[in-house]
Amino acid sequence: MKTIEEFKKAIETQFVVLDTNVLIKAFENTTCFKGFFELLKDCDCDIVDFDLINFEFTRNDFKPEIIDLKEDFLKKINAFKLQQNGGILKEALEIAKVYSHQGIQKGQISLVDCCLGALLKQYGEKLFLATSNHSDFPLCLFDREYILPIDAGNEVISIAFYRFNNEKWEELKKALSKVKTKEKN
Repeated sequence: MKTIEEFKKAIETQFVVLDTNVLIKAFENTTCFKGFFELLKDCDCDIVDFDLINFEFTRNDFKPEIIDLKEDFLKKINAFKLQQNGGILKEALEIAKVYSHQGIQKGQISLVDCCLGALLKQYGEKLFLATSNHSDFPLCLFDREYILPIDAGNEVISIAFYRFNNEKWEELKKALSKVKTKEKN
């Protein structure tokens, strides 16, 4: 894992997508997350807006005032949309197959997490994911670049920054293709 200085260099001018769990905790603890957002700003990172995460972030809210607060929060952090190719769901399915082949339990990793993996794959070295759900982004496919602890009073939240590892992907796809070949014979 990188030191903070190495990580700052690696993330400089890159893109970061915030997982739903990070958005929820940051929304609930804006003061505690000030350092987190300052780190991203100091490194000139752009926060990425992803519709599926926005869905998870707002799906349990029905009061207009809460929805407005959450939408204002998203605007405040200046999240913007990256262009995506139309193959996110197809790539998410391929990622799910690889997870299954690796013995990751059915239902452990959601469709949204597989779609996030596909987005990370699409943007490669330029896109990081910030999450506190570490089991949703297994090291068999992702690299954990840095862990940032956030003191939120009654809890310490460990936000890890992950990147898709294309070399691991190719190895896992190769291993999966051997299984498919054996079944045909």
